[in-house]
Amino acid sequence: MKSINGLKTEIGDFGVEFEVLSVEAAQLSEMFRAETELMLHDIDQQLVAKQKEIDKLDAQIDKLTNHADRIDYATAVTCGLVTGIIDALFVGEWDFKSAKAASNEEINNRIIDFAKKDPEYQEYLEKRRHSNSDKENAIAFLEKKYKLPGDGEYKAFSSLGVTNATHHLDDFSHHPTLLGLISAIMVQFSGDAKYHCAGGEVIQATIQVNQYGNLVSNDTYGKIFSGIINWFFTVAKTMQNQRGHLFSDMGGSSTSAGKGNDGAGLPGSFLSMLKELSTLECFKDTKFGENLRKAFQNGIGKGKKQLDLGPFNSLFEGASSKFDMRTEMAIGKELKRQAFPVILNEVLVRATYFVRRFILQMKAKKTILEIDWKETIPMGNRTIERMMTIASGTFMAVDMADAAIQSAIKSGGITPAFASNMVLRVNFVGVGRFTVALGTDSVMGISRNVQRNKRLQVANEIIVLNNAKVYYKQAEMWIEAENTEKAIEEMYNTMEASIGYFVESAKDIASDMDEIKVLTPDMVTNNSHKIEEYVKALRR
Repeated sequence: MKSINGLKTEIGDFGVEFEVLSVEAAQLSEMFRAETELMLHDIDQQLVAKQKEIDKLDAQIDKLTNHADRIDYATAVTCGLVTGIIDALFVGEWDFKSAKAASNEEINNRIIDFAKKDPEYQEYLEKRRHSNSDKENAIAFLEKKYKLPGDGEYKAFSSLGVTNATHHLDDFSHHPTLLGLISAIMVQFSGDAKYHCAGGEVIQATIQVNQYGNLVSNDTYGKIFSGIINWFFTVAKTMQNQRGHLFSDMGGSSTSAGKGNDGAGLPGSFLSMLKELSTLECFKDTKFGENLRKAFQNGIGKGKKQLDLGPFNSLFEGASSKFDMRTEMAIGKELKRQAFPVILNEVLVRATYFVRRFILQMKAKKTILEIDWKETIPMGNRTIERMMTIASGTFMAVDMADAAIQSAIKSGGITPAFASNMVLRVNFVGVGRFTVALGTDSVMGISRNVQRNKRLQVANEIIVLNNAKVYYKQAEMWIEAENTEKAIEEMYNTMEASIGYFVESAKDIASDMDEIKVLTPDMVTNNSHKIEEYVKALRR
C-alpha cells in the first residue's frame, strides 16, 4: 500500500494511513485569529465612543453657531429702537440729588425701626429728658448699647491719618462684608484692633477682650473649655453687636446725626471691597488706597482733597458726595431706574425669539405634542446672543444720539460743559449690557472654533481606527486564504492517494481472480467469458 503525505502502519495485508497537521502552526493560527477578533472588538467599541463624542460636539457647535436670519436681525433692531426711545423719553437725565435724598430717608427709617425693635429702647427714651429727633435718639441708643472692640482706640493714631472721619473705612470690623464680620470676631481672640492706613501701613491697638463677659481660667483644661465656650458666645454676641453698631454708623455718629447727614457714615459693600483689595501687595505702591480715603472722607468732585473723576463728577452733584453707604444706595436707585428700558429690551427680544421659533415648530410638527421645546428656549445659543448684541447695540446708539443732542442743547454747543452734561444722559446699565453681549458673542465664537478643532481631531481618530480595522480584516482574509490553499492542497493529495489506492486494489483483485481460476477450474470453465471481461475491466 502506498503512503502519501502521512504515516502508515500495516498488519499483514491490512494497512492504516495517518495524515499529520503541525500542532504548533494550528495553535499559532488560532491564537492570531483570537487576538484579531479581540482587537476588532476593541476598535468597534472605540468607534462607538468616538461617534458619540462627534454627536455631542455637533450639538455644541450647532448651539455656538449663529442661525439668525433677516427677520431675526430686523426684530432685534426694532426692539432696540423702541426701548431706546422709551429711555430717552421716560428715564432721561441722571438725578443724584433726588436719589440721595431717598437713600438718606430710607437709611434713617431703617435705623429707627431697628432701635424700636429693641425692648430697652423705650426705657432709654424715657430717661432722656431733652428732645431730639427720632434719628438722633436711635443712633445714640445703638452707639451706647452696641459697641465694637477698638471703636475708640483710633484716637491715639490721629497723627498717622486714622481719624473720626476715616476709621470706619480703615477698621475692617466696620465693613458690612464677610471679611468685616471675620475681622470683628478675630479682634476678640487676638486682643488687637487693626487700622489699615492709606499708605499700606497696619496699625495695631491693644484692647480689652473680655468686655462681653468672657469666661477665664488659669489651668490648661479650663482655658481650653473657656476658649470653646467663649468662641460660641463671642461669635454670637459679635454678630449681634456688629449689626447693631453698623446700624448706628449708617447715618453718621450721634454728634453729626442732625447736621445734614455729613457724619462719618459707613462704607458700603462696594467701597469696603475696594478698601480690602487695596491692602494687597500689588496696590501698596499706588494711590489706590489714598483715592478711596478721599472719596469716603471728602467726597467726589473738584473741591479740596476730593477725588476728581473729571466729567463723571457731574454724576454726584446736588448732594453730599461722600462715598459712603448712603451714596452707594443713591447710585443703586438711579441704576435701577436706568435698568427698566434695558430689561424691557431683553424681554422683548427673547419673547419674539420664542414666539417665532414656536410658530416654526408648529408648522413643521403639526401638533403641539411633537414640538422640540429646546429649539424654542431663548437662551444658551449663539443666535439669541447675536440678537441681543444687535438689540443692545441699537439701544446704545439711540441713547448716545439722544445724550449728544440734549447735551449740545443744554451746553449751547460743543463747550467744556458738553462732556459733563452728556454723562448725565448716558444709560450706564445699557453700556454694561452691550459690553456683556459683545463679550458673550465673542466668547461663543472662540468656543465654536475650539469645538470645531476638537471635532476635526476626533474625526481623524475615527479614520485611523477604521484603517486599523481594515488592516485586521485583511490579515484575517490572508489567514483564510492560506487555510484555503492548504485545504485545496490536502484535497489534491487525498485524491492522489485515493487513485493510487484504487489502482492497487484493482491489481489485487485481478491477481485474486487469476488465483480463483487456478483454484476452481470448473467455475472458470463455466464462467470464463465473464471473468475475462471483469479482469479486462479491472486492468483498464
